[in-house]
Amino acid sequence: VSGIPAPADFHDTFQPPELKDELLSAVPDYNVDVAPNPWKKSLTWESCVNCLEARRKAAAYLLRKFSPDLFIVVFTILDRVQHLFWEDTDPSHPMHPRKKESGFAHAIPHTYELLDRAVGELLSIAGNGVRAFIVSDHGFTPYKRRFNLNLWLRRNGYLHYRRSLSGAALNALRGALSRARITVLVRRLFPMTETRAEVFRSAAAALLIDWKKTTVYATPDMRIRVNLRGREPEGVVSPGAEYARIVDELVGKLKDAVIPDTGERVFRDVLKREQVVSSAHAADAPDVFAFTSDPSLLARSFHGSARIVENIAFPEAPGTHDHDGVFIAAGPGIARGVETAPRPIHDAAPTILYSLNAPIPENMDGKPMAEIFDPGFLEANPPASGPPFEKPAPAAERAAGKPEEPPLTPDEERELERRLRGLGYID
Repeated sequence: VSGIPAPADFHDTFQPPELKDELLSAVPDYNVDVAPNPWKKSLTWESCVNCLEARRKAAAYLLRKFSPDLFIVVFTILDRVQHLFWEDTDPSHPMHPRKKESGFAHAIPHTYELLDRAVGELLSIAGNGVRAFIVSDHGFTPYKRRFNLNLWLRRNGYLHYRRSLSGAALNALRGALSRARITVLVRRLFPMTETRAEVFRSAAAALLIDWKKTTVYATPDMRIRVNLRGREPEGVVSPGAEYARIVDELVGKLKDAVIPDTGERVFRDVLKREQVVSSAHAADAPDVFAFTSDPSLLARSFHGSARIVENIAFPEAPGTHDHDGVFIAAGPGIARGVETAPRPIHDAAPTILYSLNAPIPENMDGKPMAEIFDPGFLEANPPASGPPFEKPAPAAERAAGKPEEPPLTPDEERELERRLRGLGYID
């Protein structure tokens, strides 16, 4: 049963397909995601609670019906609530004084309580002798400041514009774009900005980039890319020695970048592409990955900003993702009271496979977290590797005579865009 970004009408998201009518008959109010209401927060909260309860009822129904060897349920609601209600709970948040009478200070802790009850219900249904794993792909923290990456690139000589980023120039370009009726297109190309005015300012400035002089730029999703010849539409950096020199220099400078007012380092890790990505599609990945030292400081890719580091008074999402998430394990064979050192999230899947005595594909990222298991369990169940997992390439599927179908209909694409915009992922 697919979750986000499955369309709201559940088209082609159930396997087997006949499960759709059965589950919707048992849980008529089941839905994929919350429906944020930007004008009335009480309706957003009501949607969050309803979404959680529907997911709980659906999970309980499926667990009772199938009693599978492995059952996975994703409760997305805690992510949504912390994105949307963080300022109501956190007195240190810049938006908190304006929201202190909102009545939603309970939203985040109450969501944890509801989830705790849901997990307890599922464990009760599963019965004794099951192993349970609770995994989050990230933590949460307030969003308070941003590091304007493209301004930093400009001041360090990597990014250039064809003309000055004066207000008059940007306003003139804004008028031209409005008359050309391509405002909607511009906003789609430049998402995740703080205000509508800034959307346009950033988009207009981006259109003034001088690609013949620019060697490095940051995309709207904060990807740091070298303007590489042969890969980028107007690339100027030669592959090989020049590319390696620019990447090495950029990594060094980003590691040394500090916040002007405090002197604190901006990034805790700055990594080259080959240190992060090793797949067949690595060449399409960003050339540099940068991770901020303070999770409440986000690296953004605005154009036309005046300050490299800015405090955010009205962020599109008051809460944002923290570097570290949660991992909890319990059940037969799991050691009690063990606290592990921080582990990468890709260790979770091989750990769960190992707990099932299932072979771990030899090309799978990560390794089992042996330290969470009892010594006796480890001795009786040595890890076993299996053949590499191979996903058929689209070309092979076409050769096998399988028809290609668009993943979403135009109506489903519009619905998905509406939901993502409501959550702040696009503007």
